[in-house]
Parts: sequence; C-alpha cells; structure tokens
Amino acid sequence: MQIDLSDKACRRSQAYRAVSGGRSLEMLRDFWREEGVTPLDNRGDTILHFLATHGNVAGFKILDPNLSIKDLEIRNNSEDTPLHEAGRFGKKNVVEMILRIEKNLVFVKNKLGETPLYVAAASGEKDVFATLANWDFSEEMLDHHLGHQMQSILKRFGGVVYDDVGDSLV
Repeated sequence: MQIDLSDKACRRSQAYRAVSGGRSLEMLRDFWREEGVTPLDNRGDTILHFLATHGNVAGFKILDPNLSIKDLEIRNNSEDTPLHEAGRFGKKNVVEMILRIEKNLVFVKNKLGETPLYVAAASGEKDVFATLANWDFSEEMLDHHLGHQMQSILKRFGGVVYDDVGDSLV
C-alpha cells in the first residue's frame, strides 16, 4: 500500500496544531496510534518532544496509558529526550509527569553530555531544576550519575539544593 506523502504531512501538521494549541486531543491520540515516536521535523523531534516543549499536560495524559519508558527515552538529533525539552522550557508539570513514569530519565545525557537537570539550570529554570534535583534521589545517586555537572549547577544557582525536610542534598 502506497502512502500519500501530502496526506502524511497534513496529519503531522494537524498533530502539531493539536499539541501547540491543546485542542483536538482525539486527533492527537489517533496520530500517536499511527505514528508513535516517528520524528516530525528536521531536528528529529517527536510528538512527545513537542508536547514537552509546549507543556501540554493534557496531551501527555491522553497518551499516558500507552506510554512506555522506551517511548520517553526517545531522542532527537541532539539526543535530547522529552524531559530535556520540558526542563529547557520550564514545563514543571510535564517534568513531574515524566518523572512519575521513569525517574531515571533525569540522568540521560544528550550529545553535549548534558542531563535534563543541567539543561534546566543552564536555561535559568529554577523551579524545574529544584523539582528535578529533589525528586526522590539520594545524595549518592546524584553524585554517582551527575558528578561534575552538579558542581557546575550549584555554582550557577549559588547555593545548595535541599530535600523536603531541609537537609542538603549536595
């Protein structure tokens, strides 16, 4: 069966509009069933990257029953995951939703060796940074996975990250 390329492009445009405008969630769900994590642009971004960038929690919720950890590990051409993008653009609700599914995604590095935690800090997204840093991780785990990045992050924010009871994490 031959696929009409103009039809495919039209469906991708509709999916992007659904993501960016928060409308037509049924269309988004149908697109997900057909396309999944297929790259949609020349950056290699998938529908999940766009949902994260736009902070479209409703879109993530409609896909959530069908989302796997493998889906959330998908990377674009820069090897950024949807969690990197949510961190970069300060989309705290999306960050929390992704971490509830798989918290270890916080340690995934992109091509530049940056974790979502580092990307949030570098982008000046203090609330997202605090959410990522305080998400049920032990000090040893953070040290092991982040190493020198944590030192750089702390310099940027000029302080210490605290857990829920006021103890320093780093």
